[in-house]
Amino acid sequence: MIAFSPLRTRRLAVKLRELSIVNAGALAAVPPERFEESTTTFLQMIIESADAPTERHVTDPKNWTVQERMLVVGHYLAHTTGEEGGGANFMLGEGYYMDYLNASRDTPDFPIALGSHGGDEWHISPVTGTMAEAIEQLHGHIPNVAGQLHWMLGTMAAQLLRVGELAPDPALDSLKYLEWLKNRMQIISEYPESEFLGLYAMRHRGNKLLMHFFETIEIDEGFVALPHEGAEAESLPPARFPVSACVSEFAKRVTGKPAQYGG
Repeated sequence: MIAFSPLRTRRLAVKLRELSIVNAGALAAVPPERFEESTTTFLQMIIESADAPTERHVTDPKNWTVQERMLVVGHYLAHTTGEEGGGANFMLGEGYYMDYLNASRDTPDFPIALGSHGGDEWHISPVTGTMAEAIEQLHGHIPNVAGQLHWMLGTMAAQLLRVGELAPDPALDSLKYLEWLKNRMQIISEYPESEFLGLYAMRHRGNKLLMHFFETIEIDEGFVALPHEGAEAESLPPARFPVSACVSEFAKRVTGKPAQYGG
């Protein structure tokens, strides 16, 4: 049995446990295109305890930010890969974990005010697991929108709110939030290009202020991490944190999943 060190940040106080063979099989059954859903399922399986020593601590992985979820998956892999796999600095794509992790940047307070655009005052918050799952579920449901544009529209719709504007709480009513997000994505998709680019630039500036643990961008498949500034290999390509990397080849084999599952 692997002993995991506690993981503590400004918003997380968690202790992990090793994935059981039964849970590994259940996780392998989740289609790889449901990346965010499989991440939530995995995190729920490996949390031994999640405490809230202060009001700002969050215990539900659905309410962790995308970057915090990456951090917990990385913490698990750092303990399970072994020395031959790099241990704490395990291989991640073409690079290593520490090329992407910026441990000096913890989750900031949010929302963050961004100023005026289009006659409105805006603020920004990070994307949570529930929001990311909603964006994932809506793929193919916005006319003429797919791939990177879908994820870009989804994150802009989820992150950016006008001051005084309220969105449904995705943690309390996921269906209501899903419908709200779909409508909002549809509206943003119909913006004139100049207005869209102005809002996109505002979000990009806001994400620089929100950056914690990993700098993320959206690609065709969802969120990826960029190598952090100052890393020895800044030219590395973006990297993902597929939970399939946490499932052993033995578990994939006995559950009928190919070795390349989820890669």
